[in-house]
Amino acid sequence: MPGIERVVTVQDISPVLKTIHPVAKAAIAKGEKPAVFSGVTYRYAGNVRVLKENEKSLLKLGQDGILDLSGKAFIPHPDSVYVDQTSNLIFKAEPVDEKRMLMFRPTLSSVFEDIEIPAQEVRVNLANTVSLAGNVVASSLGLNDTYALNLQFDSTKFLLDKAKEGEFYAILVGKITLTNPRVEGRYSKNGGYRLVFKTTEDVNLKVYTTIKAAKEIKTPLWGAEIDAGGIGKCTLGVFMLINMEGKVSLNFEIQQGIDMEIGAKGNTVYFIPTSLNNISNINHWCNIGYNIESEIKAFAGIHCTANLEIKGYDALNVYATGGMEGTVSTTGMVLNADVGFRIKAGGKIVSKSFNIINNYYSLWKLQKPDLKGYEMKIFEACAYGDYVAGEVSILTDSKQIPGKKEKTPYKGPLSLIVRHTDNKTSQYQTSANNEGFFLASNISLRNGDMVMVKMPDVASPGPAVAATIPFREISLCSADYFTGTAEGYIAGSRSEWSRLAAQSGTALPDNVRGLMQGSQQGRIIKGSMDRGEAMKRINEFKNSIIVYRGQIGFVSRPVSKENINLKTINLTGDLKMGENPGKGNVNHPLGFFSINGLNLNPGQEVKAKVEIEGFIVESDWIETDGIIVSGIENVGLRRTVSPGNETISAENCLVVVSALRGNSYPSGTVKMLKGVAVPHGSVTGTDKVPEFPDAVKARLFFNLTTDLKPVQGQPNCAIAETGRWNTVINYSSPLDAVNPAKNGKHPFEMVSYVFKNNELGYSMFMNECASCNSPENIVRKTGTSSKSSPLPGVKVQGPVNAPGQAPAMMDKTGKMINKK
Repeated sequence: MPGIERVVTVQDISPVLKTIHPVAKAAIAKGEKPAVFSGVTYRYAGNVRVLKENEKSLLKLGQDGILDLSGKAFIPHPDSVYVDQTSNLIFKAEPVDEKRMLMFRPTLSSVFEDIEIPAQEVRVNLANTVSLAGNVVASSLGLNDTYALNLQFDSTKFLLDKAKEGEFYAILVGKITLTNPRVEGRYSKNGGYRLVFKTTEDVNLKVYTTIKAAKEIKTPLWGAEIDAGGIGKCTLGVFMLINMEGKVSLNFEIQQGIDMEIGAKGNTVYFIPTSLNNISNINHWCNIGYNIESEIKAFAGIHCTANLEIKGYDALNVYATGGMEGTVSTTGMVLNADVGFRIKAGGKIVSKSFNIINNYYSLWKLQKPDLKGYEMKIFEACAYGDYVAGEVSILTDSKQIPGKKEKTPYKGPLSLIVRHTDNKTSQYQTSANNEGFFLASNISLRNGDMVMVKMPDVASPGPAVAATIPFREISLCSADYFTGTAEGYIAGSRSEWSRLAAQSGTALPDNVRGLMQGSQQGRIIKGSMDRGEAMKRINEFKNSIIVYRGQIGFVSRPVSKENINLKTINLTGDLKMGENPGKGNVNHPLGFFSINGLNLNPGQEVKAKVEIEGFIVESDWIETDGIIVSGIENVGLRRTVSPGNETISAENCLVVVSALRGNSYPSGTVKMLKGVAVPHGSVTGTDKVPEFPDAVKARLFFNLTTDLKPVQGQPNCAIAETGRWNTVINYSSPLDAVNPAKNGKHPFEMVSYVFKNNELGYSMFMNECASCNSPENIVRKTGTSSKSSPLPGVKVQGPVNAPGQAPAMMDKTGKMINKK
C-alpha cells in the first residue's frame, strides 16, 4: 500500500520500560559516560502530531491493525500522522466504520520533513551496554587514547539449539577484546549518509561443541546502543556464529586479529540513498589449532554488527564476520582436510544489500593415505606451484604399551609417482630430512592427476591423493551493468611450503616442523599481544598468502531459471581462457579484482571464472545491479473534503534515478502515472487509464513523460518531476465524499524507465480497500512486519504495463512485485 510500511501491532502500543543494564550502571559509577550522537536535528512533516500521554492511554487495539473506537477511546484524525515521543510508536488511521479504524505505520518520508545527523565519530564504551550473555565477564581498561573492552569466557556454556536428540551447547574459554570501538555516522534528507564501524578485534578462544544441524546459529554475546537525539540510535552487537552441515564436533583454538573499518557512504535525495561507495579497510591475521578426527563442514567465529535506525526504521547496517572454517572428508582410504580463515563483511542500505568482502584463506591442508608400516601425510600436491610436500613416519609396535604404535621420522630416499588423466605415469625422486619431511619441486601437475608415494622397501606405492590448487573459491561482490564493472576476491592460501619450493636448489631446513602451519599449536600465542605485535602479525599474514595473478572471465544468464543458456561476457576483444592477460586481469596482493569494460545488462545473473592447470574455480551466481529507481515521492501532499467532492493536490512529485557506483548519472526520460479508483462511490467525470484496465471509476493525478535532470552536487543522480498538480473528485451523491463505505480508494501508480532495452520501473495497483473487504483481510495482507524498507528505495522491475490483480507485495529482496 503506498506510503505504508505495515500495520500497527498490539506490541507497538504496549508500555516501554527503559532500564539501565547492570554492566552499564557499573561503568557509569566508575566515571564512564554513554557515548551519544550530538547535534541531531529534525523537523516533522506538516500533518504530524505529537501523541499526548492521555491520548495514548485511550488507544485500544482489538487485534493487530484494528483500532477499537467503542467506549471511551481516542479517535485519530485520518489526515494526521501521530508520533509518540517516548517510544517508536508512529501511526496513521483510516476509518472503516463508526466503531473501527485501520492503524498503519507510515513510511519515514511521510513522517519527517527533515533529519540531520551531523558527521561525527563516536567512541563506544561499557556505559553503552544494553545486553550481555550470562556468565560472560565484561571489563574495560583505558590508557591515554587507547580503550579496550574485554569479554572474558571461563568455560562459559551457551545453548545453541534444541532437537529431538536433545540440547546442543558450545563451551568457550578465552576472551574477545575490542580496542577503541567506535562508530562514524551521518544521515540526512539531502546531505548524504555514512556508517562506519571501527575497531581492532582480538580473539583468543578455545571452542568445544557438538551439534547436529544444517543451519546458521547466531548467539548474542554483547550489545550496545548509541542514542541519536532521542529519535534514533545506533545498535552494536557481538555474536558467536556457527554454521554447519550434519552432526559436527568442533574442538579448536583460534587466535585472530581484525583491524576493521567496515562501512559505506553515499548521497541522498529526499532520504533516498542514491549511491553506494564502499569505504571499508580490513586488515587481519589468523592462527588455528585443530584436531582432525572426523568429517566436518563447519564455520565458527565472531560476528560484529552496527545498525542505524530512526524511530524504529532501519536505515543503515554493516557487519563483519571472521573465524575458522573447516572442510574434512574421507574416501575410506584418504582423509582430505582444508582448514582456514574466512573473513566476510557487508551491509544493507535501505533495501539494497551489498558485500564488502567474502574471502577464504586456506591455512593448512592435509591428505593422509594409509600405508602399512608407515604413516604418510601429504600436506600439498600443488598444481599451481608444481610441488609436493609431505611427511613420512615409521610405525613400530610399542615396547611399553602392547597394541600401540610408535612413530619415528623416516629419513632417506623415496619416489613420487604421478598418474595423469591419460593413465600415463611420471616418476620423481626426492628424500625426507631428519624430521621426516619431504619437498619435491618441479612436479608437473594438472587437474585430475593423482600423486602416490613409493617407499624403497615397499613393492607397491601407497594410495593416490589428488593434485590441488591453493584457490578454493571466487567471491563476486558486485556486477554493475551501468559502469560495466565486476568486483570481488579470489581466495588465497597461506603456505610455508610454497615459499620453500620457490627457493629452488635450497636444501630443506632441519627446523621444518616449526615453520609448518600443519603444526597445530605452533603459531598460537598464549595470552594477549600488544598493538605492535598485532600489526606485525597482520603484515606477516599478508606476506604469506599465495594469491592468484592471471586472467579471469565471466559468464551470464537471464535471471529466469527457465532459460539457463550461458552467454560469455567478453571484454574489449574476445576473451578465451588461457590467452595472454589483457583486460580481465587479477593482480592484487590479497586477490582483489575490479574488471572494467564488461557488457552487462539488467535482468542477468553473472559468475566469475578462472582456469588454472585444468582446474575451474568459479563464483556463485549474483544478480546484476547498477541503477536505483525510486518510488514516487510526494512533496506537500494535501487532501481536503467537503460534501460532494474531495480535492487532492501536491506541490510536486518526483522520482529519483541514480547510479549505485560511478560518477555519471543515468539519462533519458521517465514516465510517471498516479491516481485512484473509487469504485464504491458516485464519482463523476472519471478517467480512462489503459495501463490499469481494472481501475473502475478512476481519477488521474498525473500521467506524463519527462526528462531526467541532474541533481546539483550529486554527479551520479537525476530526478524526474511533475511540478504542482491538483485533482478534484466529484460525487453525484454529496455524502459519499465523507462516507467511509463509499469513498474507499484503490490507488495505482507506475514508473517506467528503460535502460539498455530493459524496463527498470514498476507498476502497482491495490484492487481492494476497507470499503470492499473486511478490515481483518486488509490487516492480513498488509502484514505486521515490514516487507520492504520503510524508506524510499528500489522497487519492482517491469513489466510496467501489466498491473497485478491483487494488492502489491514485496519479495524477499525488498522489491515491490505484482501478484496475480
